[in-house]
Amino acid sequence: MSRHDAGAITAAPGQSVTVPLAPPRGVAVVRPLIGGDELDLSDALGQLTPVAAETALLLAGVAELDGQPVDGGALEALVAGDRNRLLLALLCASYGAPGHLIMTCEAEGCGAVHEVPFEAAMFLGAVPEASDGTVATEEGPLSLRLPTGADIAASGGSAARLLALCAGGPVLPGAAAQAEEWLATADPCAEIALAAECDACGAVIGGRLDPLELLRAEMGRWGGVLAEFDLLARRYHWSEAELLAMPAHRRRRYVRMVWAEGGATARGAA
Repeated sequence: MSRHDAGAITAAPGQSVTVPLAPPRGVAVVRPLIGGDELDLSDALGQLTPVAAETALLLAGVAELDGQPVDGGALEALVAGDRNRLLLALLCASYGAPGHLIMTCEAEGCGAVHEVPFEAAMFLGAVPEASDGTVATEEGPLSLRLPTGADIAASGGSAARLLALCAGGPVLPGAAAQAEEWLATADPCAEIALAAECDACGAVIGGRLDPLELLRAEMGRWGGVLAEFDLLARRYHWSEAELLAMPAHRRRRYVRMVWAEGGATARGAA
């Protein structure tokens, strides 16, 4: 129940990414973060709820929505999977997507750690075919729409409340399981599930990919943006204005160059 067109999505660091959205939306254009964006976000993200933190990141990185400037309301109205895919696009454009993710087998007596291959384009192209539909349930037909960022915020973490928001009213117990199954199938990126087989014991390793946490972790790498500014200002004598305007991926290239030249001393400074 979703369109997968990974080959049409290009997501190289330092380049804008055009991401198709669930109907009736068309496309969003995501631009790379610059130092000033990161500095503003680093001060704000820790004080925000997850939904508000996602919206703050998207406000910084989404340049256009259907050819128009964006605002918080428009971003909160996007379905959850679109928001997750835009956050992944922002990660790719600003820093580059990780080639693998670390997953630990939780089977009893195992604990093996695995590097699981990760292809961001596979998720960027997972576009829902529709934003609403009718589900046949034990209680009769049920009209549903995909949850938005605003719905998730309003639900307060309650699955029943979120389902009621998507249905326009309370959902009878006999219809809940079928309704939840439809939502998960119709928008697979609303909650991105990962699975792999453990080489050590053969168990299935499961997990959930959280684009918000990936972005937070990347922004905090090496001590955060201020530590990187400090390292480069000392090495190259660039002004704060120059560092604030520099795209994140390019700044990281200079940081790696300083590390290569200075070894452990430069790493300590970063």
